[in-house]
Amino acid sequence: MFAEIALTPQVFDEHSNTDKDLWLESLYELGRGIFPRIAACPVIISDLYGGGWCDLVKNNLDDIVDHRVKRRVMEIYQQMKNYLSKRPSELSWPDDEEGWVKEINCSHGKEAFSRIMLSDVCFQGYVSDGKPVHSINHANEERSGFWDCIRSDGDVEMDINKQISLLRPICLHADYMALRTTYVAGGDDDETAFVATLIESACNRPSGYHELAFFELHLDGSRIENFDTVTHNIVEKIRECLSKHVELRVYYWPHFTDRELVAGHFSDGKKYQRWGISFNHIARPIDRSGSTRWHIIRQRDLENIMVDTASDRIIRQFSIVV
Repeated sequence: MFAEIALTPQVFDEHSNTDKDLWLESLYELGRGIFPRIAACPVIISDLYGGGWCDLVKNNLDDIVDHRVKRRVMEIYQQMKNYLSKRPSELSWPDDEEGWVKEINCSHGKEAFSRIMLSDVCFQGYVSDGKPVHSINHANEERSGFWDCIRSDGDVEMDINKQISLLRPICLHADYMALRTTYVAGGDDDETAFVATLIESACNRPSGYHELAFFELHLDGSRIENFDTVTHNIVEKIRECLSKHVELRVYYWPHFTDRELVAGHFSDGKKYQRWGISFNHIARPIDRSGSTRWHIIRQRDLENIMVDTASDRIIRQFSIVV
């Protein structure tokens, strides 16, 4: 599922990648893997130093002399801007790639990256320490393992904690989350435990990251007789898991069968959708084995997910601080 990748700015620096032909091929494979044409982007790109990383990449781009490489880097840069998520700075602004590696390692210690990518020059002198560190040229090498498990869909084990761990990059960066699912009623044998564990993960962020503004829960109201009782049961079950308070907004819709998660940024009272996942199933406490299929939803398709809270189709709605 989603993989968060940290790249040093020198990945896009002409002086840090001496073999220009190999660098160009690797950049092509990097762009093709991150931004597939017929599938959703499976990657979150870390904009380190609270956005300073992106500015330095732009400066490196402007300095590239080889017109072939410059055109390719420009294409990647323009696409990347739609998939960036800021990480707070950990150390002082670095003067070289070694300093960027230290910053990435420090950030990785608080919230792990799925991949760390360096320029080829820096990677050749890097001493392996167990972190998922790669050269830009590994994007062009199938046996390097760089692309392992980075995909837009796949089979997922029916285990709550393992499923939530796959959603951790979204839980870390989203200002709001909206989960649309079916069998949630506050019981021990339905999907309430998954919801509670997901909210707890989204609330549990290191200092420097934005807090979760609110969590929306969109439920099938066609089978519910007493909305107040069911909502109370859900809230109590969620409160058992939470270590922080958060606003929970519950919306009951007419009958549906889909399970989908939409998340994004919240600014000036408006929601901006960034990420989405479609679930065939999500795990319950009673599930002990098996797997299900998950699909990342393309950004352009997110607006089609039924989480419009202004809809007149909503039967009942509640807002509670849990």
